[in-house]
Amino acid sequence: MIPAVEQMLVTSAGLLGQDIAPRVAAEPYAVGNVGTTALMLVFAAQEIDRAAENHARDIDERRTIFAEAAKVIDDAALAARLSAAAGSSAPRSFRPSVLGAENARLAELLIALHALAEERDADWARRLDRAILDHLAASAGRRTLFIPPAG
Repeated sequence: MIPAVEQMLVTSAGLLGQDIAPRVAAEPYAVGNVGTTALMLVFAAQEIDRAAENHARDIDERRTIFAEAAKVIDDAALAARLSAAAGSSAPRSFRPSVLGAENARLAELLIALHALAEERDADWARRLDRAILDHLAASAGRRTLFIPPAG
C-alpha cells in the first residue's frame, strides 16, 4: 500500500502534537513552534488533497467570465486578450505548480477586467463585477482551512 501524502502529513502533525510537544513542555517557545508546525502540516494536507481541483475550477470559471466579458466590454485591446485567454487550452499537466502558474496568469487578466468593470457605469460592468466577486468568493470558499479539534 502506498500511503497518501495527506495522511503522512496528518500523522506527522499528530506525532508532533502528541509526542514531541509534551517532551519540550519546559520550553514554551519550543512548544509554540511545535504546535504551529503541526497545524501547518494539517493545513498542507488539506490543500494537497484539493489543490489541482481548485486550480482547475478557478481556471475554468475565469475562462467562462472572460468569454462573456469579451463580447460586451468597451475596450477592444482587453477584449482581444480576454478572447485569447478564454480560448486557450488547459495546461497539459495536473501538477499544482503548473496549474498555479496558469491560474496566476489568468488572475492578472481578471484584475484588469475587474478594474475596467469598476470604472464603467453600465449594466454590463455591473454584471461583470458581480460575476467576478461571486467567482472570488467561491474560490476563497474552496480554500477554507479547518482547524482540527484539540486532543
